[in-house]
Amino acid sequence: MYDFQFKATRELVDRDVLKTGVFLLIWNPESIPPHIGILIDGEYFSLKYSGKDFSLPLDTILHLIQKDHKKIVFQKIKTGLTSSRAISVFNRYETTKAGKITCLSPIRELLEEAESETLSELLKNLDARSLLSDVFQLNLRSKIGILPYTKADINKRLDELDVKRSKYLFKST
Repeated sequence: MYDFQFKATRELVDRDVLKTGVFLLIWNPESIPPHIGILIDGEYFSLKYSGKDFSLPLDTILHLIQKDHKKIVFQKIKTGLTSSRAISVFNRYETTKAGKITCLSPIRELLEEAESETLSELLKNLDARSLLSDVFQLNLRSKIGILPYTKADINKRLDELDVKRSKYLFKST
């Protein structure tokens, strides 16, 4: 059923564990495709169709998750990434673009995983390099995974978001 299944997920009880280290944040992990961001020592970075989340404080992200009951996985990564490196990489991106740039693009660059076209591929490659560590979740059950999807599914979703954005911009003018 899953293209990638997380190992031994635990409910996030002590939020202080997120203040140090590097975590991939997987939003709505069982949607196709899921959204991904990265948390580095309590600073959150994410590329979206509407722009980017740039060095947001952990408390802001946790408030959003709690307020909207967002389903999320926090996958710890064993890496020495710094927020200054993330700032440098995310400064090169403005927004996602169907067929060109996805939310995974800057994260692949940060983690030196250029061949990973989907989140499942990225996680499998990181696991093969023994870089995956603890896994926490909020608002999900204990067995969680990433459903199979393709790059075409990503592009379809980004195209849908572009149409949605265009309709919004047209209405507001």
